[in-house]
Amino acid sequence: MESNNQKNPLVSVVIPCYNHEQFVQESIQSVIDQDYKNIELIVIDDGSKDCSVEKIQEMIPACEERFVRFEFRHRANKGLCATLNEGARVAKGEIVGFCSSDDTLHKNKIQTQVDFFKRNTHSDFCYTQTYVFDDNGKILQSATDLANKNLSINITFHDIITFKVHFPVTGMYRTNFLLEKLGGFDESLSLYFSIVFRCDSETSNRMTGLLRVPPSAAGDL
Repeated sequence: MESNNQKNPLVSVVIPCYNHEQFVQESIQSVIDQDYKNIELIVIDDGSKDCSVEKIQEMIPACEERFVRFEFRHRANKGLCATLNEGARVAKGEIVGFCSSDDTLHKNKIQTQVDFFKRNTHSDFCYTQTYVFDDNGKILQSATDLANKNLSINITFHDIITFKVHFPVTGMYRTNFLLEKLGGFDESLSLYFSIVFRCDSETSNRMTGLLRVPPSAAGDL
C-alpha cells in the first residue's frame, strides 16, 4: 500500500464490467464527477462479448486526466468475485470501493464514506443507503424503499438469508482489512454471502448509491 495523505487518503474504486456497453460510460463518469479528489480508478472488463471494451477505451483520456492513477484491464471471463479480488489486489488506496458497470455513484458518495471512516477509526467497512433506478434513469421509489428497509449498524447472515434486509451495494472497505483479514471475496460464494459470513458492518443514512434495475425486476428486490 502506498503512503497516503492522512487527511485525504487515496481511495481506490474498482469497476468490474461484463456486457454493459450501454451503461459503463455513465458508471465511469459518476466516479469522474466525485467531489472527493484523491481517487484511483481500476476498470476490469471480465470477458464482455459486446462493445464494452471499446466504450471503456473511449473514456481513457478523461480518466487519465482526472485520477491520481488509472488502470484498465480486459481479459477472459473469471466471474465477479474473482474480478473484484483482482481489482482489490492491485489497488494502491487505503480505502477501496466497488461500483457495478451499470450502477452510478452520487457525487458525494466517496467523500461521505471517507468522512465516516475518519470519525470511526475502529470501523473497517461501511455502507450507505441507495436509490434504485431503471434503464431510463427514473428513480423507482417503492423499490428504493424496499432496498433500504431494515438497514442497521450490524447486518447478520440471518438477516440476508431470511430476506429481512437486502445487503447494500455501496460498501467501502479499508483495503488491508478486505485483503488480509477477510482474505478477499470467497470465489465459491455469491458476492453478498461472501461479505456477510465474515464481516460486521456499519451504516450511514446518506443516500449515495444508484442501483440500476430493469422496471420488470424492481418488484423483486
